[in-house]
Amino acid sequence: MNIPPFLLKLSKGVLKNILYVALFFGILFLALGYGGLFHLTSESWKEVFKVAGTVILSSGVFMAIAKSEQFLGIFKDELRNVIYSREHLDKRKDLNAIWYRVSESLCKQKFATINTKVFETVKEHYLPFDQEFFYKRFEIDSAYEFMDNEPEYLSVDSEYDTDIVADDPDGFTYHFSSTIPLPENDNGRTSYELEEMKINGEILTDLIEKEYLKIKRTEKALSIKFDYHIPCEKTKEYKITRRDKTTYNLNSNPFNAHSASWLYKMFVVKITYPKEINIDWVDIGVLGRWTKNLRENNVHNVLKATYNGLVFKNQGFMIIFRKI
Repeated sequence: MNIPPFLLKLSKGVLKNILYVALFFGILFLALGYGGLFHLTSESWKEVFKVAGTVILSSGVFMAIAKSEQFLGIFKDELRNVIYSREHLDKRKDLNAIWYRVSESLCKQKFATINTKVFETVKEHYLPFDQEFFYKRFEIDSAYEFMDNEPEYLSVDSEYDTDIVADDPDGFTYHFSSTIPLPENDNGRTSYELEEMKINGEILTDLIEKEYLKIKRTEKALSIKFDYHIPCEKTKEYKITRRDKTTYNLNSNPFNAHSASWLYKMFVVKITYPKEINIDWVDIGVLGRWTKNLRENNVHNVLKATYNGLVFKNQGFMIIFRKI
C-alpha cells in the first residue's frame, strides 16, 4: 500500500516539531477539560480531555527530550560505560576479537602502514593469550668455582626458586633448556646433573627414565631439555624449585645467559664467583633497569641483581666472564 506523499511530508513535519504539536494539542485538550471551552457540559468528556491533554503534553515533552542531542549524548556515554565496564567485559567470550579491533584502530592512528604487524607481534610475543600462566617470582642463586684438578673448568651449583600463577584448566608445561659448547678433547668432563626438582614440596623422581629430562651429547655440544606438564586441579599457584650442577670449560663458554621462557613479574639473580674472575653484565631486551649490588670477601665476589618490572619472553641477561 502506497502512502500519499503529502501524508509522508505531514508525518515528518509532526515528528520534527513534536514538542510544538504536543504543546498545542495538550493545552487545547486541557482547556476543554478544565476551562469549559466550547461549553462542554458532559463530565465524562471533560475527564477524557483532561487525561488526554495530560498524556499528550507529558509524552510530547519526553519525546522532545529523548530526541535532543544532549540526551542522545548522555545515553551514548552511559551505554559506552556499560559496554566497556569490567563486569561486562569479564562475561564476554570474544575478548580477543574486541582487543584486536581496538588495537587495530589505535595502531591505524599512529602506525597506518604497519598496524597489522604491530598487533601480531605484540600478541604473539608479549601477551598471554596462548599460555595462561606467568612467573610471579623467579630467583636464581648460582655459585661458581674452579675445579681443583681441571683449572680450565668451572663447576656451577645453581638453585632456582620460582612461584607460578596459572589459570588454565588444561594446566601448563614447565620448561627449561640449554646448550653447552664442548671443547676439543673434552672427554666427558663437561656434564650436567639435575640434583632435585620439587613442585609444591613434592619431589619428582625418575626424570630421565620418564623422559621429562633429556640430555644429549654430540661432538660439539651438550644439550639439556626439560618438559613437565602440570595439571591445574587443586590450586592456581605453584612453587617450583630445582637444584642442578654443571661443569664446563670456561674458555669454550666465557659467558652465561638466561632468557625468560615466559612472563616474569620479578626476577632476582645472585652470583657468587672466584676473585680470579671479572664479569661484565649485559641486559637482554628488558625495557627497564636492573638494580645491581656487588659485595666482596677474601675469596669470592657476590653480585645480586634485581629486576622488579615485567620480563617478557626471550628477555633476560648475559654474563661475560674474564679470567684475570
